[in-house]
Amino acid sequence: MKLIQSYLTKNDCYRQGSYLKPTCIQVHSIGVPQPSAKKIMEGWNQPGVSKMVHAFVEAGGDVYVTMEENKRPWADAGYGNKHAVAFEMTEPSTIKYTSGANFQDLDPSATREHVLGAYRTAAEYTAYLCQKLGLNPLAKTADGVPVVFSHREGALLGISSNHADPQHLWNLYGLTMDKFRQDVKTLMDGGAISPEATPAPEPAPSPAPSPAPSPSQVSATYRVRTQAHGWLPAVTDYSDYAGWQDSPVTDVALKVSQGSVKYRVHILGGGWLPWVTGYDTGDYNNGYAGNGKAIDAIQVYYYTPDSIRPYKKATYQVAPVGGSWYPEQTDTDTSSGMDGYAGYFGKAIGKLHLKIQ
Repeated sequence: MKLIQSYLTKNDCYRQGSYLKPTCIQVHSIGVPQPSAKKIMEGWNQPGVSKMVHAFVEAGGDVYVTMEENKRPWADAGYGNKHAVAFEMTEPSTIKYTSGANFQDLDPSATREHVLGAYRTAAEYTAYLCQKLGLNPLAKTADGVPVVFSHREGALLGISSNHADPQHLWNLYGLTMDKFRQDVKTLMDGGAISPEATPAPEPAPSPAPSPAPSPSQVSATYRVRTQAHGWLPAVTDYSDYAGWQDSPVTDVALKVSQGSVKYRVHILGGGWLPWVTGYDTGDYNNGYAGNGKAIDAIQVYYYTPDSIRPYKKATYQVAPVGGSWYPEQTDTDTSSGMDGYAGYFGKAIGKLHLKIQ
């Protein structure tokens, strides 16, 4: 591994200069078929670019360090931006993205060589970071997050934006984050690693397989309880709204036809209640979000199952009692002017819209 300092001083994130005390490391893959870190950095090192990581990792062993480790990155729209040193692995020029994280492999031999090479360099760089920062790659942070985690793992935990990297490439060769963490520890202990892994087995053939579901087949069913009317009938997607114009919503229950969802509500004049995942108005522990008090905000996060591509998100919006609809929110994203939740603190919610797309 060769470290090359090349700070992106023109990038908006670098110029802003917010700081953090790293407690973890987040692994990313760039998401475009570009093996050259320099080419990527040329596009990122300019004003108006709203993304930034601490380094770019190449398959040949070079690591371009683009920012000091105590500066906050703009990498995952969530937990990683506040706590992690984040880096991007470059990707082979021999793949062609078709939709979302799906791609065509135009040269399997060259693709394999690049992905395994980037994996090795990433493991060496992560081992270097762990030693420098005093981190244990096999441990978890005080928040229960793996000290070394991927963007995909962050998405599954509900703390990062909904991305698939780097597992969308690693899956070709049976590489996992558990193996990666163990390889990092092995390097820290002075051992040798081999990125080689058995490719993921082909699924056993089955008679007349059903086609992969389309995005339109994922529906959301939800209902609310209001102070004046109790539990109202369930509605589906944007076919109607849940709520009543003249009475605050106090509780929300929702479910999806495929995949899974977690959600929580913010109490008017209070704070966020715990996340729930169920849909049962008789289960006050996990069947709905709320405690009988008026709410002023809601967060919803949708987990896309492996049978559906591209990845989907929950799209939702609320209206205050007696007011008009606020802008739509997707998952817990904070990009494009979104707040990460739907609502306005201090204004009781009267209506809710929700769909998966």
